[in-house]
Amino acid sequence: MHAGQLGPVGHTVSELLEQRRFGICEGDDTEDNISTEPDKPTFFEYYNKANSYHPDSNKTFYVGGKTWRDTIACSVDPEFGRSVGGRVVIYPQDETAPADTATYRVLINTLSTYHPHLVLVNFKDVDRYGHWADPDDERGEPSDYYRAIVVADSLVWNLWKWLDAEWNTFYKGKTTLIVTTDHGRHDDDHGGFYHHGGICHGCRHLFLIAVGPDTPEETVVTRYAYQIDICPTVGELLGFYYPHARGSALSEMLEFEPSHQTGTNYGAGQDDVRITSTDSISVSPKIASSATGDTLHVVYADKSDGEFEIMYAYSTNSGSDWSSPAQISTDTAIDAQVPSICMIGQDVHTVWMESRLHKDGQADSVPRWYLCHSRTTDCGGHWSNVIPVASSKYERVPVREKPSWTIWDPSINYDGGNKMCAAALYGIERNKNRIVSFYSTNGGAHWDTSWVDTLAWVPQHLDLASESYQNDDWGFAAWCDLDTLATGLKGYAWYIKFNRSSNGGAYWFDLRDLHKDSTYVADPTVATDLPYVVVSWALWDGDNAKWQTYCGRSEDVGDHWEDEAVLSSDSTAIDPELIFASDNNFYDFWAEYDRSGTPVDAHIVYRYSTDGGEHWSSNQYRLSDGQSYSLRPHACKHKGVVWEDYRHGTWEIYFDSP
Repeated sequence: MHAGQLGPVGHTVSELLEQRRFGICEGDDTEDNISTEPDKPTFFEYYNKANSYHPDSNKTFYVGGKTWRDTIACSVDPEFGRSVGGRVVIYPQDETAPADTATYRVLINTLSTYHPHLVLVNFKDVDRYGHWADPDDERGEPSDYYRAIVVADSLVWNLWKWLDAEWNTFYKGKTTLIVTTDHGRHDDDHGGFYHHGGICHGCRHLFLIAVGPDTPEETVVTRYAYQIDICPTVGELLGFYYPHARGSALSEMLEFEPSHQTGTNYGAGQDDVRITSTDSISVSPKIASSATGDTLHVVYADKSDGEFEIMYAYSTNSGSDWSSPAQISTDTAIDAQVPSICMIGQDVHTVWMESRLHKDGQADSVPRWYLCHSRTTDCGGHWSNVIPVASSKYERVPVREKPSWTIWDPSINYDGGNKMCAAALYGIERNKNRIVSFYSTNGGAHWDTSWVDTLAWVPQHLDLASESYQNDDWGFAAWCDLDTLATGLKGYAWYIKFNRSSNGGAYWFDLRDLHKDSTYVADPTVATDLPYVVVSWALWDGDNAKWQTYCGRSEDVGDHWEDEAVLSSDSTAIDPELIFASDNNFYDFWAEYDRSGTPVDAHIVYRYSTDGGEHWSSNQYRLSDGQSYSLRPHACKHKGVVWEDYRHGTWEIYFDSP
């Protein structure tokens, strides 16, 4: 069909685009107005930016029945975003009508009209009828689910025949088709196919089929691969860099060697100290310092051996030189992520998430996530046995009543008294998620459990601070989560959440919202000099398409809070990191973007406060040096700062001190 011609569903594609462009549903108040843009770029944004396209160029599309809208169109990454996002066509909009055949017709109409270069299509009926086939749901039968599978299979086959037809000179011989699913389904031992969202084999395992001129024929790949590997694979096929992606290209489906795995070499800086030097990915650094500040300890996640491992390095001269990295995650782990670190005297304590194969009565082994703890008393010369503090667990029948649980994003801190606390995100389902606190009084040999929040929805970016004060062992937790909007408003928004404990994490008594009615908030961080408590976070300013760093403070151990204030300058600022330093000042570090040149720069900057966070330095100071992405800083009490840096074309860990 040509532009302007009526499609088979009674609307032109251009009319549908005007209704749903950029993921915005104009005039439709039936959906929750949740800001769900990812914080990392989509492949739409990578491709459009690399080729100087914008949404109206009609080169990238999402076409589907699921109303993913802004979730799929673009991210809130400061360098990318809506101006280079994909275009969105959602059809049909009636949840009760059969959808996939109508979606397919709109897809073919879109391909014929605009000849886009990159398209993501979603057929939703298999998922919908799978849920409705639940015996407790009156809307469907298993036969509807089986029929939906047959229809989806036929549509995929028809699509490939259309793309590969002799008359189709635009696509034939130049197009790769990747077919996969957004999730699996429960296997028979965990409730059957009706639902998903667990960690059984059925939920975790997907299929992926690829065909095209750059893909070898009759090849079956049996190694572990992940959904995050798809974006790098598309990047290799279409020739764009994907610097923020954590996956790796599926090299087995490429007839050529990947060449865009790493991005442009920005050029090294002069003054920062480089801790790592790999040709892979080193990310998620955390740092702790000794009481005197001369010895520094860093942990991070590294992908040099193909799977992420937790690595440790130290410096005995205030960060001028660093030891060779040493692995502290176990050799049996198939993945290890998100470490955290603290010190008790001269002992270094670390926690991290580690995925291991676990039998659990299954015929074969299934990965589980474990929250692990270990410590060293001699700068990594010897590490204690790795202790699994807690682990994820399987769903059980009935899965709706007994879902699986998982743990993520731990933060560990020492209160200066006799307790060490490690808080983490726990759970996977709406209103069943929780924030859990594990606390230990014997150096991590034994851990007790308490709950920071028992009714979380989608908790993210947890941070923990603790301090002994007036005979109490105080703990403070900050994170962001979805919640309902204020009275009289429809829908949901992202909030900054806060809770505190006066007994080292054994009991948390003050759950509250520090920031409400936001479109998007992220990366909260908390620091203390009791009675002062300071929380900082990033807030998305949608009107001006930028992030800003905000700060809130309390003068009475978190009981009352003053009005929040903006700390960052006019530039985009993300990844705040608060610390109360040994010079008795608060410091707030963040990554600030300079979008005026090419390539775009992101530097680590900071301001400080000498009066408990009430006032902040008028000047803003910069740490990172050289053209690069410098992101996700983490600081320790003696002002040492580590961050992820991309100046060499790979993600490395860098260090500096204010």
